[in-house]
Amino acid sequence: MLQLPIAGASLRRTASVLALAYHTVRRWWRSLAVAHGTFTFHLCSRFAELGRSAARDDFWLACLRRMPLCEAMVWLDHDGLTVP
Repeated sequence: MLQLPIAGASLRRTASVLALAYHTVRRWWRSLAVAHGTFTFHLCSRFAELGRSAARDDFWLACLRRMPLCEAMVWLDHDGLTVP
């Protein structure tokens, strides 16, 4: 779900392609935006190379190249964070 909006697709297009409700995609995207700073801090603490990406979209693209999203969320969960 993250890769499409990061690549420039609209949230409506992302919802359509993935057969999800637009409101669900928007909620997930907004929750990621709210948690971005905290998630970035914790992931960069563990994977320093991710710190080279300053912008939100660049960070998540680098993170997704490094590991699947489910793995990143597991690391965050291990750090005691609430993940979607």
